[in-house]
Amino acid sequence: MDFCISYHNCTTKDEAYESIKTHITPEVLEKYKVSPSFEYDETNKVISAKGSGFSFSIQFQENEAHGTLELSFLLKPLKGKVMESLERQLRKYL
Repeated sequence: MDFCISYHNCTTKDEAYESIKTHITPEVLEKYKVSPSFEYDETNKVISAKGSGFSFSIQFQENEAHGTLELSFLLKPLKGKVMESLERQLRKYL
C-alpha cells in the first residue's frame, strides 16, 4: 500500500467507489499524456488502471481507500510527484 485516504466527502465505500469511478476517467487523465486502460471490480470495490510504464489500483474499504502505484524503472524517480498529484485528485472526491 502506497497511500491511504480517509473519506471526507463520502460516507460509504460504495459511494466513494462510484465517486472515483465517475470523476477519475481515461478522459481526465489524457491531460497527463497517458492513456491507461481501466478495470472496475464492482464486487470487491477495486479500480485498477494500467498504462505504458505504470499501473495503479485503489481498493475501497469502509472508511478509507488504499492505493498502490507501480512505475517502470525509468519513471521511478517521478514516483513522489505522481503520488502527490494522484492523492490530491482523489482527496477532492473522497
